[in-house]
Amino acid sequence: MSLKIVFISRFAVNSTGHGGYHRTYQIWHDLSCLIGEDNVITMNLEPPITINSNSSNFNSYFKEFINRLKFLGSYLSLRGSPSLIYEHLIIEMSRLKSFFSVVPIKEYQQVISNLKEPIICVIDHPNQGNLLAWNILNGIPTFFCPQNIEALDNLAGYFESRFRKEGFFQRFYQEMNMLSSCDERFCISKVEAGLLSGLGIPSFYYPYLPVGDIRAKLEIIRKKRENNNKKIDNKHFLILGTAIHHTTYKSFIWFINQIVKEGLPEKVHITIVGEGTEELNDEITLPSCINILGWLSQDALDELLCEINAVIIPQEIGFGALTRLAEMSCAGVPVIVSMHPTYAINMPPGIVAVGVGWNEWFQKIKDISNSSPNPADLNYSSWEKEQPHPLATVIKLWMNKLASKNE
Repeated sequence: MSLKIVFISRFAVNSTGHGGYHRTYQIWHDLSCLIGEDNVITMNLEPPITINSNSSNFNSYFKEFINRLKFLGSYLSLRGSPSLIYEHLIIEMSRLKSFFSVVPIKEYQQVISNLKEPIICVIDHPNQGNLLAWNILNGIPTFFCPQNIEALDNLAGYFESRFRKEGFFQRFYQEMNMLSSCDERFCISKVEAGLLSGLGIPSFYYPYLPVGDIRAKLEIIRKKRENNNKKIDNKHFLILGTAIHHTTYKSFIWFINQIVKEGLPEKVHITIVGEGTEELNDEITLPSCINILGWLSQDALDELLCEINAVIIPQEIGFGALTRLAEMSCAGVPVIVSMHPTYAINMPPGIVAVGVGWNEWFQKIKDISNSSPNPADLNYSSWEKEQPHPLATVIKLWMNKLASKNE
């Protein structure tokens, strides 16, 4: 049976960029391998749709935003909490930019109307909820592959904020309601899949695995490290991550503070790269053993990964780091990581988890700086074959279900 899948993503399908792009690329790649690239229609929320006063759909967007504020007013008049008023007002105003990025329902309807075959819609963000309601009315199965449970991710690291805590429950309820309304759910994290299933919203653990062009580039890095290990500087470590993500930023600050207070093993030096990492300079005075490069091109990052000894991921809180763990293992790069992210995945080879306290971090860094493992010993391919692939399995079941329905 022929099947069309409409994949609506927050980020564009792109094999370069941060982990959000890589997850989007993986989902698109897996769908394309299953039913053929020509049968996967992609729509995404970037670049944002340009809206101006002369736009034919400006009025509908503006009216919807006003309706949001009217709902906000009526809701808050019933609740009567000043802190909740503040929280929701901030939420609505901060979402104004992303609101204008939502895929227009008319554009989506036009895409659907041109398709004759059975259709499955795959979405990855709560902002796409306007399409879910339409899909339900029109009998189109909707699969949700969230990058994170957004309500939890937005609250992480902000429990000291009374405003955020009070607004969290409303957002969490709305997101759970949306998730429960989808036909299937696929989570990047075992923790999130377990939470949803525990709440009565059955979900699959769909781990991130590097695929396609991403995997090919990582294999090149692995071969370079295997064939020219004399180029590797055993005392050089790399921290990479998106510091504009609040919990990643806080984790980086914690790690740097430990280095300032306690120091690093002799001759060890660390390079920090990633979007927003240059702002760490404004937060703390860096010791000479730390060098921040900020955002690097993919080629520059790949070259750096051929030279450093290992990657350090001090992700003490939040929901980040999962794409980096699988990718570094694939590239044959050892990783020292906080214990926290390891609860969420099946651990790939070459990953060393650190428990509590700086002494353990110090010792692990010292051990690897003295004897780095050979990339050839990190048997990533065997681990990869053992990982679940629920998206393909479930879509095949739905193809049979849709075929029976259309007979």
